[in-house]
Amino acid sequence: MCARHVDPAELDLQELAFLARYRFPRHLALQVERALVELSPAAAWRAAGACSLALLRFVAAVGRARWCARQGERPSLPVSVDALGKGLDDGHFISELAGRRAACRELISLAKAATGGATGAPEASSLKPLRERMLRALAPLISIASYRLLVPSPGSTGHGLEPSATVTVLLGVGLRHSLDLPDGLRLPPNTPALLDPRSGRILSLAPLLRWEPDQGPAGGSIFELREVEEGDGIFLEVGEAAGRRLRLPLSGRPSEADLAGHEALLHAASQPPALLADDHILHDSHKVLGIIQRGDGTELHLATRFADRETAVLLSAQAHAQEPRRPGPGTGPGREQEPQTWPGDAMAEPWLQVPHSPGLMEPRPLGRQPWGSLLEMDFPSGASLAEQLAYKGVLDPFECLALLEPLCDALGTLHQAGLAHLRLRPKDLLLDADGRLLITPHPLAAAWGPRPGAMTGAQWVSHPLLPPELRARPPAGARGHAGSDPGAGQAADIWLLGALLGELLLGERIGTPSAVPPPPRLPAPLGELIRHLLEPRPEDRCPSAAAVAAALRGAVSQLTPQRHIALDLEGTLITSSRDPLPRSHLGEFASWCLDTFHRIFVFTAVDERNARVVMARLVRAGVLPPRFSELLELVRWPRGRGGVLKDLRLLRVPLHWVVLLDDMSAWIPEDQRHRWVPIISFAEPRSGDQ
Repeated sequence: MCARHVDPAELDLQELAFLARYRFPRHLALQVERALVELSPAAAWRAAGACSLALLRFVAAVGRARWCARQGERPSLPVSVDALGKGLDDGHFISELAGRRAACRELISLAKAATGGATGAPEASSLKPLRERMLRALAPLISIASYRLLVPSPGSTGHGLEPSATVTVLLGVGLRHSLDLPDGLRLPPNTPALLDPRSGRILSLAPLLRWEPDQGPAGGSIFELREVEEGDGIFLEVGEAAGRRLRLPLSGRPSEADLAGHEALLHAASQPPALLADDHILHDSHKVLGIIQRGDGTELHLATRFADRETAVLLSAQAHAQEPRRPGPGTGPGREQEPQTWPGDAMAEPWLQVPHSPGLMEPRPLGRQPWGSLLEMDFPSGASLAEQLAYKGVLDPFECLALLEPLCDALGTLHQAGLAHLRLRPKDLLLDADGRLLITPHPLAAAWGPRPGAMTGAQWVSHPLLPPELRARPPAGARGHAGSDPGAGQAADIWLLGALLGELLLGERIGTPSAVPPPPRLPAPLGELIRHLLEPRPEDRCPSAAAVAAALRGAVSQLTPQRHIALDLEGTLITSSRDPLPRSHLGEFASWCLDTFHRIFVFTAVDERNARVVMARLVRAGVLPPRFSELLELVRWPRGRGGVLKDLRLLRVPLHWVVLLDDMSAWIPEDQRHRWVPIISFAEPRSGDQ
């Protein structure tokens, strides 16, 4: 069987959460992920509404595409979300939803309640019930986890102008793999398609969904058709952090194809390549739900323990440079793998000797597999820190202190055991249900133990961010770069803490003291601390993780929460850059902003030079005070094909510290409407703004 039939009645909440987060198409899985891992009830409530809308729009697009494919027509827009409440027609491509009259009603109710304002927002203590309501609302649509969204693989067709024979499966949060289509079947450029691996049916979703390649973690982004203006489509990016708005000619139309008979391809689409297959029964003690993360020689799987029905994490090791073989239909993963040259014991043994610490995930051996050791750990249930950072853009200093202070305690325990982690990156740090960071076991941690583990040159080269003293490539197969000196590994981790703190506060990686920006972008006490942690010479850094925590406490204690404002140059302050007629009372408003806010951001569709010229004219005319023109921070806001929404994450400041004043809702991201203050448009008759 290529993909199992999913019956919502047979699934508990843990299985529902797994399927939605890790087996839905990526752009939907990211929405579910956010709704389930938000730590603020108000934020989780808004995220649940956004998630519900995303699922409903996808179902509507699939239904409309199937109808148009049968009729030979090009769709203008998908059916409305409200129309789904009347039921799904019998010709719906997602066969489990055909004829279901009540399938979407609870999601529609949740979407309306959560996106319609504060009405119905949960109390502070109701976070868990909200998550359960969210999962139960999406349960009727959980069969979407059996389908696979295919997109043209980036680079597979040169410049992407020809139909592609290679496609990428965007599966869940952070997983993807490529497939080669059979002869005679090609996926048109920028065209997503939905595949049912059980029947072989495939449905092109053009032009309702569009795929745009980019340099992001998934290699591209999904865009939804939202409006049609003068024959062009208005597409909005979904699933990723910074939403883009594209206006493009409508191209392509829905069509159907059949891959029945291509069993190997269909199995490859349904089952991600992994050491342990989905639904595998392990040692009669665990049912493997499926892989959730891969990288750096390890795989993370979720599994259900038969003893207590709790969800556990299984961590397995594989040869770093070797891709896992894809299990064949009807075969167990263990029989498909051969012993590797790098055993998982190199990872397991050092971690088993580390004393208990609340911030360290505790591994428990589950016995040997052909590729090495398999470890079990409790499931933290939250997202990785990287995903939280993607949702928020940056964290405020107080959030950083709350996360990194206990992390430093756990790291100190690791250092006292003679180990260094060397992977203190946001994607390697998981959050539990209470928002506490957890350090996961990693094979490179063995390099500084009493029995240093083997580490190849390839593993060092794959490290994206290393302190200066470790950037030289050691010979392949050499022992840990610093031998068995635990002090060298500890100093490396201190440097990585500095890089991590900078990434959390700035939204970008920095690796040298000179790259640390000055105020106001980074408060002086925090900038000084990060520069100290990134010193090129190990002996010049903080001596321990505990010292880092103390220094961070001291730096944050000097700060207070800040207030920022974001404005729009053309439309809020002036009519346009070509005809800069100022809004009435603009000078008074500018003076109020200077007295009220710590930073003033101004979105502009023109380049900075022209924007500065316009502001200088207003200063010379006495409309604006000189300080306003000097202190405002211009934010490039491109429009047209590569246009972006006025996403406050572009400002690289904490979202809850900033408010946006604007006269147009079309360019405001849906998940940031609560930070938006609507103002009267220049086109509206008015007696004057106050």
